[in-house]
Amino acid sequence: MKVSQLKPHLRVAASALAIATLVACGGGGGSSSTPSGGNSVSPPPPPPPPPANEAPVARTTASPASPEEGQPFTLDASTSTDADGDTLTYSWSQLSGPPVTLETPDQAVLQVAAAEVIEDTEAVFRVTVSDGENSSTADVPLVFENISQTPALITPYTYYSTIPLPFRPINWGTVHPGLQILGAEEIPGGDISFYGVYRDSQSTEFALSFRRAISQAFQQPLFTKLVTYFTLSSGSHFWVIDSQGSRIYSQPPDNSDELTLLQETSHQDACSTTQLVSEQWLIVGRRNAGFELYENGWGVDTSTQYPPPPPAHNPVRQKGFTTTNSICGIQRTYFSVDRTVFGSPYGLLDLISLLTYNLDTRSLELYSQKPGAMTQEVDAFELTQSVRAEFDSVNDLELIDHMTAENTLWLLFSDGEHKGDHRLIVAGLDDNRNIVQSTYQWEIGAPSGFGKYSFLTANPAGIEIVIFAPSSPQAIVFKPNDPFDWFGSLDGPYFFEVGLGATTGGNLGISVDNNQAIVTLHPDKQELKVFVSPPY
Repeated sequence: MKVSQLKPHLRVAASALAIATLVACGGGGGSSSTPSGGNSVSPPPPPPPPPANEAPVARTTASPASPEEGQPFTLDASTSTDADGDTLTYSWSQLSGPPVTLETPDQAVLQVAAAEVIEDTEAVFRVTVSDGENSSTADVPLVFENISQTPALITPYTYYSTIPLPFRPINWGTVHPGLQILGAEEIPGGDISFYGVYRDSQSTEFALSFRRAISQAFQQPLFTKLVTYFTLSSGSHFWVIDSQGSRIYSQPPDNSDELTLLQETSHQDACSTTQLVSEQWLIVGRRNAGFELYENGWGVDTSTQYPPPPPAHNPVRQKGFTTTNSICGIQRTYFSVDRTVFGSPYGLLDLISLLTYNLDTRSLELYSQKPGAMTQEVDAFELTQSVRAEFDSVNDLELIDHMTAENTLWLLFSDGEHKGDHRLIVAGLDDNRNIVQSTYQWEIGAPSGFGKYSFLTANPAGIEIVIFAPSSPQAIVFKPNDPFDWFGSLDGPYFFEVGLGATTGGNLGISVDNNQAIVTLHPDKQELKVFVSPPY
């Protein structure tokens, strides 16, 4: 019988049987979602979301909290933390105060130099600390302290202008009052070139121009002393002395910019120089080799000849003292500190006595010419006296510079610290030719060298000794109260505001609006500063 022929109630029964069979078999091969107990099971809950990233905690300090102008201080954010242990990055900025240079603003710890200020000034710095997702900030205030040592120097000179330079000024010297020479280096530690300094006539304001004066460049390291050289025979000359030798230059008769090399002497490792008053002799102290005397090459007065003859020969070594010690300060002594004359300064070579500083033994030594020594004798001197230099310090002080002034030897020492031991020793001879010395000191400012100024004040001697200390905005000034006594009447120290970074200076020799002018050299800033005074 065909299915279609079944009666309706039989078709219903057949369908019910088929459904029952499917259920019994597991629903067409699948497993049942209902356990044998008949209770349903919930799916497992989703995992909890990760905790929210916590922002880092920024912390910062400044040490010291009140750095002196120009001095280093530390900004430190290294104690900043992050609860998630993420790697932190840093970004520093300055919110207020005189601007300073942040050379590595992405570091946790910064070394920064305090700004130059004229009074104590507050500054605020901010560090932003980030973990890559969140960030936080912390601010730190500090005070830049003005350096103002007293007593201040009473001087008619006031700041006039700053002249930017395309190079680093290193030395200042004089050929004659109308021609100053500037020694400069293009890069720190590079060769030194010499330029003539001129008033820029094309400028409506006061400006200086610089034209190459010597074609040769001098290699570092240098012991460069710019010695003003005057001779009776051929006018004004410029004597350049470095560690390798000495060279004498002259300005040609046509006053052209470039100086002419006249004479050259080779001597290794020079560390001190001086001249006789007659300017006919150069005395060179050397490291590990004693000292030597050189005749300038003319030897006689030819001023009556016109035109003057050219130099006959290069400087000739005439006398000396050979030793393994380093003679790094030297002064020809003509008279005592009380003005007792020992002999004529004009060419009487048998009367020569030399007051020196022995760098190796740290002693002041007196050398006298041997009785009856001939002009060409190699070791024409003998050591006649030696005394220890009176540093009045327990620290080991380094010789920074030396110079001569009015028959005294000036020696500059320092431990190199901004606030440290700095000493000036002035030495000479008493009436019995015994070595005498006086020691002066100051606290702030590691010295770099000496400079001589004319009429910086109205003192009777007309010359002041200025010590430059780049770490301080103040130069240190000593002045004699007696023009004939640069030993017993020395007064100071006084302090003269010249700005940070000054290493040396001198008289400009160029009128500034009919005023006298002096300059200071600032190598790191690549600038000169000009100070002017009304004419006396």
